[in-house]
Amino acid sequence: MAKAAGVNVGVGGNIGLPALMLLDADRELYVLELSSFQLETTSSLQSGGGNGAQRH
Repeated sequence: MAKAAGVNVGVGGNIGLPALMLLDADRELYVLELSSFQLETTSSLQSGGGNGAQRH
């Protein structure tokens, strides 16, 4: 949706490019797909999105 709206967006994570490969790109917005396992012990990530699934 962001790309269709003309936003310079980088997409990655578990889909597409690894998240760290996006660091070199000059983007307005980053969309990352991350698993609950990856996020379980992450304390420094400040995201603009929420948990899309119930705790399993």
